[in-house]
Amino acid sequence: MSGSPFGHVYRQSKNIGAYLTSDLKLNHRLNTKNALGYCKTEREFTDTSAYIYNWYGEVATRRNNSNSGEIGGNRKSRIFLWDNNFFWRSLTSYQLNDAALLALSIAPTYSNRTGDEKYSGTWDPTTSRSKLFTLVNSLALTYTKPKWENYIFIKHYLQQGKSEEPLPANLGTKKNERSFKSWGAGNVLVFNLTSNLKIKPSYEYAYRLPRPDEIFGDGAFVADNVDLKPESSHNFNLQFDYLKKKSNTIWTFQSNFFGRIIKDFILFIPNDDRSAVYDNVFSANSFGIELGGKTNLYDDKLRLNINTTWQHFYNNSDKGLFASYDGDRIPNRPYYFANAGADYSFKNIISKDDKILLFWQLRYTHQYFSSWESLGNLSSKPVIPNQTLHNIGVSYRKLIKDKPLTISLEIQNFTNKKAYDFFGVQRPGRALFMKVITQF
Repeated sequence: MSGSPFGHVYRQSKNIGAYLTSDLKLNHRLNTKNALGYCKTEREFTDTSAYIYNWYGEVATRRNNSNSGEIGGNRKSRIFLWDNNFFWRSLTSYQLNDAALLALSIAPTYSNRTGDEKYSGTWDPTTSRSKLFTLVNSLALTYTKPKWENYIFIKHYLQQGKSEEPLPANLGTKKNERSFKSWGAGNVLVFNLTSNLKIKPSYEYAYRLPRPDEIFGDGAFVADNVDLKPESSHNFNLQFDYLKKKSNTIWTFQSNFFGRIIKDFILFIPNDDRSAVYDNVFSANSFGIELGGKTNLYDDKLRLNINTTWQHFYNNSDKGLFASYDGDRIPNRPYYFANAGADYSFKNIISKDDKILLFWQLRYTHQYFSSWESLGNLSSKPVIPNQTLHNIGVSYRKLIKDKPLTISLEIQNFTNKKAYDFFGVQRPGRALFMKVITQF
């Protein structure tokens, strides 16, 4: 086992929010869709036990300092963080003529955070106020013809943030500010080579703006990094789509060749204590291929699907903190994975307008390293092993007074294999889930 076990460290999160949407067709040419939302999140992190545990859940020893915690070492901790998040998403489209559509997208997000450390004494860094405003706007033109289609767009990125953190011994306040703005653009072409075959080449120069938790941390195990830069990338895709209909059978095949040339790639750097952080890798590249297919048989009663992805995602830095790992695969990223599924439906079994669906899903992930592959001895490096997981289930759907009711039962990891998440964190074995969905 790697890392340190914790017996009484406690963390929880509570969320409450509201979401409002509208879809207005102002006239036969002009349409606007809007979504407005608010979410408040309260996070609690408690580390007040002086006992030190082993991996069997047993008390190994006790710290002499009564004010200590399991992780904190020389002091206990109970942190509360409050995040307020507001967002608006607006898409307005105007039909210029039969072939051309103009669309404007506006997407602002605002987040603010404050906190409280119950055992802070005279200095409490969690009371710092952090604010982050992000705005991404885009203007797109779609031009459609029988044999081809062109989608061209430009984007504007804006992010502004600041934090005010109290300094020890009442020495004032430390202020950090960040400001970024830039442009991106892209183009997608669709060629209908035949009635069954399409080819879609595309290119985009884009930015990924850091999230609030990546910049300001999570108050528990992830530290802040107010100097984190946005990630920029050149993205290339060449996609082929094949669709064949014959009688009551549909066959679909898809392949996609992709490439990303990334600057300032944002990577999570873990640690055994509370100093994990998001940081920038100077340069990284990703190239790969995706293959997939699906079919609908027997009047859509039987559906089969399969897809697989292989990617070479590697560090290309010749300077900076990660230059010594130049050529290594990016850690904690699977490079080969696949999934498949099948379902069969029965209609009008118990009553009219009902449907019973039996389904099976398979997911395979090839082994990969959780850290840089050139670091240490390859024969003894931590590896997230191969995983082949099966899920099976059944769902029942019925209309009750024209309102759908769906009840689902699913057994995940049916064969009870060992399963792992990123960084080798163990996931549950065989587990039963029940879900009820209705509308009113």
